[in-house]
Amino acid sequence: MKLNLSRLLTIAGLAGVMTGCTLSDSFTLSSPGGDAALEINPADGTYSIYYGGRCLVAGARAAMVAAGDTIDLKNAVRVDDGQRTETESTVLYRQKNVSVTYNYALYSLGDEWQIEWRAFDDGIAYRFCSLADSGTVIDDEVLLIPFSGESRVTWAHSNGQTDPFKTSFENSYTTGPLSGAADVPAFLPASVECAEGIRLTLVESDLDAYPGMFVVPARCDGAGQGPDWAIKAVFAHYPARFARYSWRDMSYVESACNYISVSKGARTYPWRILKITAQDSQLPVDNLIYALAKPMRKDAFPNGTDWIKPGFSAWEWWNDWGLEGVAFKPGINQRTYEYYIDFAARNGLEYVVLDEGWYPVDEGLIMQPVPEINLPALVQYGRQRGVRLILWAVFNTVDEQLENVMSHYSGMGIAGFKIDFLDRNDQTAVEMAWRIADAAARHRMILDYHGIFPPAGLSRTYPNVVNYEGILGLENCKWNDTEAMDHPLYDVTVAYLRGMCGYADYTPGAMNNAYRKDFRVDYSKPMSMGTRAHQLALYITLDSPLSMLADTPTNYEQDKVTTSFLASLPRSYEEKKVLAGEMGRYIVVARRSGQDWYVGGLTNWDSRDIEMDWSFLDSGRNYTMQAYTDADKAQSFRLSETTPSECRTIHLASGGGFLLKVIADRN
Repeated sequence: MKLNLSRLLTIAGLAGVMTGCTLSDSFTLSSPGGDAALEINPADGTYSIYYGGRCLVAGARAAMVAAGDTIDLKNAVRVDDGQRTETESTVLYRQKNVSVTYNYALYSLGDEWQIEWRAFDDGIAYRFCSLADSGTVIDDEVLLIPFSGESRVTWAHSNGQTDPFKTSFENSYTTGPLSGAADVPAFLPASVECAEGIRLTLVESDLDAYPGMFVVPARCDGAGQGPDWAIKAVFAHYPARFARYSWRDMSYVESACNYISVSKGARTYPWRILKITAQDSQLPVDNLIYALAKPMRKDAFPNGTDWIKPGFSAWEWWNDWGLEGVAFKPGINQRTYEYYIDFAARNGLEYVVLDEGWYPVDEGLIMQPVPEINLPALVQYGRQRGVRLILWAVFNTVDEQLENVMSHYSGMGIAGFKIDFLDRNDQTAVEMAWRIADAAARHRMILDYHGIFPPAGLSRTYPNVVNYEGILGLENCKWNDTEAMDHPLYDVTVAYLRGMCGYADYTPGAMNNAYRKDFRVDYSKPMSMGTRAHQLALYITLDSPLSMLADTPTNYEQDKVTTSFLASLPRSYEEKKVLAGEMGRYIVVARRSGQDWYVGGLTNWDSRDIEMDWSFLDSGRNYTMQAYTDADKAQSFRLSETTPSECRTIHLASGGGFLLKVIADRN
């Protein structure tokens, strides 16, 4: 493989003139198309990144601190390089196939360490590799990326009240100059506007047996030379002792060691990805996290993955078991769940979730359902109607009796688990998530990971993990009415940033909808911010093979038009496109199922008109279209029959949205 070094030197040389970067005594690596480039300077142990003739980052640092020694880029020696193309058919991913081409270079950092770099046309990635046969203790990992203090950063901070590493990974995004950012750890992704029209977004992949990354603003010590601010990585330390809360029998870290990771034998560490985008629309369709994750563990799926079924689920927790006009007392009991199963069956929904309360949660007695529920009978009731059950549980409760839980409930006919309240991402938490995923796969059970860090590639390795939270979902409208709680703004931000990571258990579907002035918190009869069409569009703008219908069946039954329209959506798709948008303002996403397309659009609190561009459709086909759009009230809508050629402009109300079904002529 011959690297495009002549073009790289031209690009990097121009950037050096512009920024003071230099290529003397350095290693270089360009992407296959020459758009992105990396420079490593062993003399001072730094690296720089270039894109399209600009130096985006200069003087960045990457290092491991192991047993008191710092392993960095100083004295790096290149030992291998080349180009690879990797192609894979996916399971429930946002597109049917993923193919990436990259140039790579492997550097020796001494006898026991290496660092591998990969240059893609839309990003740079690296990971450390330990060659030691004995155990390795990582005291810390250094990631320091300098930026101007005026560079605008968008990220979501930990919501831990007393310890930032005890967090549910649910928070709104803030955007502002790096120099004015709060000194509170933010979880990934973190995105920086580092040049005119160019954004650099930091994410990670192949997070395995290692703590997840947080980032904070940091002052540089450049003595007036170069950027004065930086983004710096911080990590939860390895737990030393656990304790338990009296509620939910939840374990938590009571004290920690003075190091972040410990492992045995040679291994690779997580990928650090610097995604480069010239348009925000590139973020939600990014494939680098998926491509850099470990391939599927085939030994955990000896009979294939056909049993992993996407679907829609009726769900009782958000609506507080809120059935109305029924001849029994709604709650955690047999009659209530039979009603939810009947509702699911009538509307073709595949699942019903039994959320918190089906077992004595404070005692952790997961093998003993409460007396009000006959679970085997409920499984049989659902089986007769084509509906399967998913059980909620606490992470450590499942993990502490893992094989018994998986064997017992898979044997009963339960489809899977929604597992909640991990609320940390230290190494042992990450290991727990992998351990449960493996056991569930072997017992043919799907998983919805709630109360967890954003995904970092695990669903490629274990595709039975069909959803993740790590998102400020709809449930927060039940209790949070602070000024920071701005869901229409959040929705058109999270669809870009969190959307690039993969699945998002947002739990949309609210039928009680309100404009900003009318919104109020109501725990038992909750409402959403924005319009009903906004809620439906979320099923398209976010990736979610397992999607909840969050509201009560009796509310859905009062609006059969909306319910039928929603329930008829495909459960998985073969292709995803972002047709238009700007992070923080609006987004329009199209997904293909067969020859048909489904288009969802969202706006923040600003009403706007969207000009539709239908050039992505097959010009040799005719299409009909159903359009579900905003009307004059937050809870009202218009459902119209039209064609794409007749639909040139769509109006979105304040906090509004739309959902289009574009159906190809079958002749």
